[in-house]
Formats: sequence, C-alpha cells, structure tokens
Amino acid sequence: MKLSVVLLFVLVLCAGCSKPPEPVSTLVPVAADQLIPTLKDIAKTGEFEGKLNSLTAGLEEKGLMDQAVAVQSFSRLTPAEVKKAAADMVKQLEKRAKSAS
Repeated sequence: MKLSVVLLFVLVLCAGCSKPPEPVSTLVPVAADQLIPTLKDIAKTGEFEGKLNSLTAGLEEKGLMDQAVAVQSFSRLTPAEVKKAAADMVKQLEKRAKSAS
C-alpha cells in the first residue's frame, strides 16, 4: 500500500515537471513619436487588431492613462465608432502636444 502511494506521488511529480515552460511574449509599446501616427492609421482604417495592447502600453508609458483606457474600449465599438474615437484622440493628443511646446 505504501509503495503504491509513493509510486503514485513520483508519477504525478514527474508528469508535472516534464512539461516545458510556455514562452512568454514580450509586449513592445508603441514609441511616443508613433502614438499619433498609429492612431491616425486606426482612424483611417478602423482596424486595430494587433495594435491595441502595444498602443495602450505606449500611452501608459507617456502618462496618458485616460487615453489608454479609451483605447481598450475599441474592442467593444463598431468600426465607425472606432474611427471616430481614434480621430478624437488624435485631436486631443495634437492639442496637448501644441500646448506643451
């Protein structure tokens, strides 16, 4: 009885340790000078797939938390709404950049 428990424990231990770890993908944020061009592209096409997380990370790095939250809502919007939201955000960022300089 004790031997079967020990063998079961060793079997479970070996099975759990034999799987290779899954690779971790690193997120590359959109560079600060590419935030507005990226948003302009989204405003023009309405396509944001593959850009959403890196755009959010770029906005967060720049300290634009409200815009980062707004970008995360793109997935719940229609393509027309995405275009409008991205265009509005471009205007906000351009206005902010103008007032900062």
